[in-house]
Amino acid sequence: MTVAQYQEEREQIYPVHRPFVERIEECIQRFRAQRRMDSNQNDLFSQYLMLGGVDATARQFSGTSKLGKGHTDGLTKAEIRDMEANDVIQRGLNPEHAPRFFNAYYPEHWDVDFTGVAAGYL
Repeated sequence: MTVAQYQEEREQIYPVHRPFVERIEECIQRFRAQRRMDSNQNDLFSQYLMLGGVDATARQFSGTSKLGKGHTDGLTKAEIRDMEANDVIQRGLNPEHAPRFFNAYYPEHWDVDFTGVAAGYL
């Protein structure tokens, strides 16, 4: 990682003033977009995310694969990544929306514990 990339991540992509939910979602989506994972690795990573409270289920009728030429012209990599993203943090208006996933209405019920999720997964 270069100094310029670090500065961009720190000041533009993951600034402290952005809510945690937005930062972690962006992080997960960027991670998946920048890695070349085969279908088995992709499946394992999705299962890991779902165990940790991230909705990684497949989206119907989303993505860019069925769009014609020219529909993504002028879009940034981040905008295209957002269109293709399957990994999202639920933000339903109903506090009981998708109780198996992270619920922003009850953040005290969730901790960032990568090791704990990995131990539970394995």
